[in-house]
Amino acid sequence: MSKLILASASQRRNELLSEAGFLFEIIPSSIVEVFHSHLSAGENALKLAQEKALSVGKEKEGLVLAADTLVSIRGEILGKPKGPRDAIQMLQKLSNTTHEVITAFALFHTHYGKMISEADIAHVTFRPLSAGEIKKYVKDYQPFDKAGGYAIQEIKDGFVSSLKGYPSTIMGLPMEILIPYLKEFLL
Repeated sequence: MSKLILASASQRRNELLSEAGFLFEIIPSSIVEVFHSHLSAGENALKLAQEKALSVGKEKEGLVLAADTLVSIRGEILGKPKGPRDAIQMLQKLSNTTHEVITAFALFHTHYGKMISEADIAHVTFRPLSAGEIKKYVKDYQPFDKAGGYAIQEIKDGFVSSLKGYPSTIMGLPMEILIPYLKEFLL
């Protein structure tokens, strides 16, 4: 049986895996996240997840799980905000629009050198947001480690008017798709 390694410091990913009953070690990837303009948001997310899994797989043997979440609006990729101003600008762009949240995961089995990766897309529609609401959210939650400048679990009832897709995809790990792979690899 392989040891599961989560290549992420994300508290949300940690919670999702723990709640699903998986035991794992956390070894965050230290790669620099770079977006490639010739790739779609989904392709960028897949590439980053694969790079993270390979990076950690060089350090530790086992089944390495890495993920990357990006927000895309009208073809523009929104990663993590660089600070308060950037977060406010992102949320202003998302106000009163539908955007995509793409989470890709990569599972790399170091013993076999085998990798499986997949991306899932959810669609989130924000209601119109006031400047005051946006500033308060950014001040209160400091969402600088969250793609698009928000976490769905913090704003679901307040900002979201509709959601299509898996909530876990929006939270950073598409558990409904991932769990069958984990069970297959870990048995």
